[in-house]
Amino acid sequence: MEIERQPGFEHLVGRSARSIHEELVGDPGHAYLLGLGEGGTVRGFAILRGIGEPNGGIYLKRIATRNPGQGFGSAMLALVIDWAFSLGNTHRFHLDHFADNERAHRAYEKCGLRQEGVLRQAYRLPDGRFADLAVMAILRTEWEKRQG
Repeated sequence: MEIERQPGFEHLVGRSARSIHEELVGDPGHAYLLGLGEGGTVRGFAILRGIGEPNGGIYLKRIATRNPGQGFGSAMLALVIDWAFSLGNTHRFHLDHFADNERAHRAYEKCGLRQEGVLRQAYRLPDGRFADLAVMAILRTEWEKRQG
Protein backbone atom coordinates (compact mmCIF):
# COMPACT_ATOMS: atom_id res chain seq x y z
CA MET A 1 0.00 0.00 0.00
CA GLU A 2 2.91 2.32 0.66
CA ILE A 3 4.02 2.07 -2.97
CA GLU A 4 0.61 2.72 -4.51
CA ARG A 5 0.14 5.72 -2.22
CA GLN A 6 3.19 7.63 -3.44
CA PRO A 7 2.35 11.08 -4.78
CA GLY A 8 0.89 10.96 -8.28
CA PHE A 9 0.46 7.19 -8.35
CA GLU A 10 -3.34 7.45 -8.29
CA HIS A 11 -3.03 8.68 -11.89
CA LEU A 12 -0.63 5.87 -12.85
CA VAL A 13 -1.83 2.68 -11.17
CA GLY A 14 -4.86 3.49 -9.03
CA ARG A 15 -5.35 2.69 -5.36
CA SER A 16 -7.36 0.33 -3.23
CA ALA A 17 -8.53 0.74 0.34
CA ARG A 18 -6.72 -1.25 3.03
CA SER A 19 -9.88 -3.34 3.58
CA ILE A 20 -9.88 -4.36 -0.10
CA HIS A 21 -6.22 -5.43 0.07
CA GLU A 22 -6.86 -7.41 3.26
CA GLU A 23 -9.81 -9.18 1.63
CA LEU A 24 -7.93 -10.01 -1.58
CA VAL A 25 -4.80 -11.32 0.17
CA GLY A 26 -6.94 -14.07 1.70
CA ASP A 27 -8.76 -14.93 -1.54
CA PRO A 28 -7.30 -18.01 -3.30
CA GLY A 29 -8.34 -16.53 -6.65
CA HIS A 30 -5.89 -13.65 -6.15
CA ALA A 31 -2.11 -13.57 -5.84
CA TYR A 32 0.02 -10.79 -4.40
CA LEU A 33 3.55 -11.01 -5.75
CA LEU A 34 6.44 -8.93 -4.46
CA GLY A 35 9.48 -7.70 -6.36
CA LEU A 36 12.38 -7.67 -3.93
CA GLY A 37 15.61 -5.72 -4.11
CA GLU A 38 18.87 -6.11 -2.26
CA GLY A 39 18.44 -7.02 1.38
CA GLY A 40 14.85 -8.13 0.76
CA THR A 41 13.45 -4.61 0.42
CA VAL A 42 10.14 -4.46 -1.43
CA ARG A 43 10.71 -2.58 -4.68
CA GLY A 44 7.41 -3.45 -6.33
CA PHE A 45 4.27 -5.53 -6.22
CA ALA A 46 1.75 -7.12 -8.55
CA ILE A 47 -1.82 -8.22 -7.89
CA LEU A 48 -3.26 -10.99 -10.06
CA ARG A 49 -6.89 -12.08 -10.27
CA GLY A 50 -8.36 -15.24 -11.77
CA ILE A 51 -5.99 -17.81 -10.28
CA GLY A 52 -7.56 -21.25 -10.84
CA GLU A 53 -10.44 -19.96 -12.97
CA PRO A 54 -11.67 -22.54 -15.51
CA ASN A 55 -11.40 -20.15 -18.48
CA GLY A 56 -7.63 -19.84 -17.98
CA GLY A 57 -7.55 -16.05 -17.92
CA ILE A 58 -5.36 -14.23 -15.43
CA TYR A 59 -5.90 -10.51 -15.01
CA LEU A 60 -3.15 -8.19 -13.77
CA LYS A 61 -5.12 -5.94 -11.45
CA ARG A 62 -2.14 -3.77 -10.54
CA ILE A 63 1.62 -3.58 -10.80
CA ALA A 64 3.70 -0.79 -9.31
CA THR A 65 7.29 -0.12 -8.38
CA ARG A 66 8.76 2.18 -5.78
CA ASN A 67 10.93 4.04 -8.33
CA PRO A 68 9.30 3.85 -11.78
CA GLY A 69 11.26 4.42 -14.95
CA GLN A 70 14.36 2.46 -13.91
CA GLY A 71 13.55 -0.86 -15.63
CA PHE A 72 12.66 -2.80 -12.50
CA GLY A 73 8.96 -2.87 -13.39
CA SER A 74 9.56 -4.35 -16.85
CA ALA A 75 11.83 -7.04 -15.41
CA MET A 76 9.34 -7.80 -12.66
CA LEU A 77 6.43 -7.95 -15.12
CA ALA A 78 8.28 -10.47 -17.30
CA LEU A 79 8.72 -12.69 -14.23
CA VAL A 80 5.06 -12.22 -13.22
CA ILE A 81 3.92 -13.29 -16.70
CA ASP A 82 6.23 -16.32 -16.62
CA TRP A 83 4.87 -17.27 -13.20
CA ALA A 84 1.26 -16.90 -14.40
CA PHE A 85 1.83 -19.19 -17.38
CA SER A 86 3.74 -21.67 -15.20
CA LEU A 87 0.46 -22.40 -13.40
CA GLY A 88 -0.42 -24.72 -16.27
CA ASN A 89 -4.02 -23.83 -17.00
CA THR A 90 -3.34 -20.20 -17.93
CA HIS A 91 -4.37 -19.45 -21.49
CA ARG A 92 -4.49 -15.64 -21.44
CA PHE A 93 -2.75 -12.97 -19.37
CA HIS A 94 -4.45 -9.58 -19.64
CA LEU A 95 -4.55 -6.15 -18.09
CA ASP A 96 -5.81 -2.65 -18.57
CA HIS A 97 -3.96 0.57 -17.94
CA PHE A 98 -4.60 4.28 -18.13
CA ALA A 99 -4.46 4.96 -21.86
CA ASP A 100 -2.30 8.06 -21.38
CA ASN A 101 0.36 6.15 -19.39
CA GLU A 102 2.80 5.69 -22.27
CA ARG A 103 5.63 4.41 -20.06
CA ALA A 104 3.45 1.53 -18.84
CA HIS A 105 2.25 0.83 -22.38
CA ARG A 106 5.84 0.51 -23.64
CA ALA A 107 6.74 -1.80 -20.73
CA TYR A 108 3.75 -4.04 -21.47
CA GLU A 109 4.62 -4.19 -25.17
CA LYS A 110 8.22 -5.04 -24.27
CA CYS A 111 6.86 -8.07 -22.40
CA GLY A 112 4.83 -9.22 -25.41
CA LEU A 113 1.38 -7.86 -24.62
CA ARG A 114 -0.64 -6.41 -27.49
CA GLN A 115 -3.31 -3.75 -27.27
CA GLU A 116 -6.77 -5.13 -27.96
CA GLY A 117 -8.83 -1.98 -27.51
CA VAL A 118 -9.74 1.01 -25.36
CA LEU A 119 -12.45 1.21 -22.73
CA ARG A 120 -13.54 4.81 -23.00
CA GLN A 121 -14.01 6.71 -19.73
CA ALA A 122 -14.01 3.44 -17.77
CA TYR A 123 -12.22 4.55 -14.60
CA ARG A 124 -13.20 7.37 -12.25
CA LEU A 125 -10.15 9.21 -10.94
CA PRO A 126 -10.04 10.58 -7.37
CA ASP A 127 -10.81 14.08 -8.70
CA GLY A 128 -14.03 12.82 -10.36
CA ARG A 129 -12.79 12.89 -13.95
CA PHE A 130 -12.96 9.73 -16.05
CA ALA A 131 -9.97 8.09 -17.71
CA ASP A 132 -9.76 5.76 -20.71
CA LEU A 133 -8.28 2.31 -20.16
CA ALA A 134 -6.25 0.49 -22.81
CA VAL A 135 -6.75 -3.29 -22.77
CA MET A 136 -3.70 -5.47 -23.49
CA ALA A 137 -3.08 -9.23 -23.47
CA ILE A 138 -0.72 -12.04 -24.32
CA LEU A 139 -1.88 -15.58 -25.12
CA ARG A 140 -0.06 -18.73 -24.07
CA THR A 141 0.96 -19.47 -27.67
CA GLU A 142 2.48 -15.97 -27.99
CA TRP A 143 4.28 -16.35 -24.67
CA GLU A 144 5.64 -19.77 -25.68
CA LYS A 145 7.08 -18.31 -28.90
CA ARG A 146 8.90 -15.68 -26.85
CA GLN A 147 10.43 -18.41 -24.69
CA GLY A 148 12.43 -19.68 -27.68
